Amino acid sequence: EFVLAGGDGCISVTANVAPAQKHGLMMAALGGDKDEVERIGGPLSMLNGRLFCESNPIPAKWAAMRTGLIPSAYCRPPLDELD
Repeated sequence: EFVLAGGDGCISVTANVAPAQKHGLMMAALGGDKDEVERIGGPLSMLNGRLFCESNPIPAKWAAMRTGLIPSAYCRPPLDELD
């Protein structure tokens, strides 16, 4: 919504887990294609919510590990891995 309204860019935790989808979404938003943003963004909405169930980067590292992007979900103390 921010970019569709004329904003420039975003800080995205989701891009760490779904980079191609987030890139497509941002390119559509920068091009003003609201329908494409909704088509790509709809399936990402549940992921977005779940990536903020705990403090970052805990859920993002867990998801990246589960999808094979990284070998471990280890977080430096005082953070801990997601169970």
